[in-house]
Amino acid sequence: MDEITRRVEQEAEAAARAATREETAGSVALWLAVLGSPGAWAGHLGVNYALEEWFACSPSAPDPGNILGVPVGTFSVLFNSTMLAVAVTAGVVAFACLRRPKDGEPERAERARWMAFAGVVEGALFTGIILLGYIPPLVLPACQTTP
Repeated sequence: MDEITRRVEQEAEAAARAATREETAGSVALWLAVLGSPGAWAGHLGVNYALEEWFACSPSAPDPGNILGVPVGTFSVLFNSTMLAVAVTAGVVAFACLRRPKDGEPERAERARWMAFAGVVEGALFTGIILLGYIPPLVLPACQTTP
């Protein structure tokens, strides 16, 4: 009897581990979908705000108008592209999670559906906002003071 009980316990434990692995993978994707785009926007906003004023054009800048030898406009475009890629990736992951069939408990399926939908909306919103961040470095001259 002990052998049968031990075997049933081992099988139940293995099934629980497999279910936990599946749920963890789904949760990571959903959290990336929900937090990826706003995180990319926060990085975009924080870095772009500080680029010219603090790093490139301050009186103490060793090479005015440049960051690590790269012109501030080019650096801004490269950084915006990186943040745009993160936001788009989060939106695509959210869309994939939204399209994935939900099995299991109705409460978990509803939560996953809501998180995926929120990720799609956030992905579109923050991708648009980050795209608008390309305008200043392409239109405005770097390190120009106003009279």
